[in-house]
Amino acid sequence: MNICVIGGGGPVGKFGRDFCDRARADGHNVYVLSHQQKGHPNRRHLYANFLNFDDILNKFDQLTAEINNIDIFVYNSTYGSYPEHPNHYKSNTKFNPAGWHDTINIHAIIPHMLIIRALAKMSNTSKIVFLVTGLSINFINRSRHSDLVGYATGKAAQIFLMLALANHNDRGAIVTALSPHFDLKDIEFYQQTLDHSYQYIVKMDPAQNGYIEQLLGPKDL
Repeated sequence: MNICVIGGGGPVGKFGRDFCDRARADGHNVYVLSHQQKGHPNRRHLYANFLNFDDILNKFDQLTAEINNIDIFVYNSTYGSYPEHPNHYKSNTKFNPAGWHDTINIHAIIPHMLIIRALAKMSNTSKIVFLVTGLSINFINRSRHSDLVGYATGKAAQIFLMLALANHNDRGAIVTALSPHFDLKDIEFYQQTLDHSYQYIVKMDPAQNGYIEQLLGPKDL
């Protein structure tokens, strides 16, 4: 399969990189677009300036130029999502509107823009996957991580975007969201979660269209 991952250029031990490495090991063609330049880019791993929409689209077009169909599109890109710290809500904080704009760009505008582009190379067997968070799903009476407003808001936007694409994309592509808990301090559990997430992405079918697969802990595996 031709698999396109946005945000798969991080280190080993993080989902994006580990997912891509496993997919390559299984014989899939993996195309990665990263927002941080590390190492030397090649035709299947390009870097874009995620503050420049034209550059993002140009690099995505370059990345996918050699293929006629995209079987799986995974949006995994994320970085600091303002506001995200208790100090951002104090009376003496310096408000950062540009930080809010960056949060909405990375979590909502860029995935929407890239998926519209990707749909031109998709069919009713293609799959689109968002990586979301339980903070955006189980938010009623939640006090845990209440400071992570930007991150939770951005991922909530992706959930609504996923639902809209699942119901209205014109190629019949399957669109879903995956909400895993990657505990990087528990290697065994991380590997179990990685394996479940990988299998869900590569094997999902139309029954998962518009569905959120949520993994909160070992009991869910």
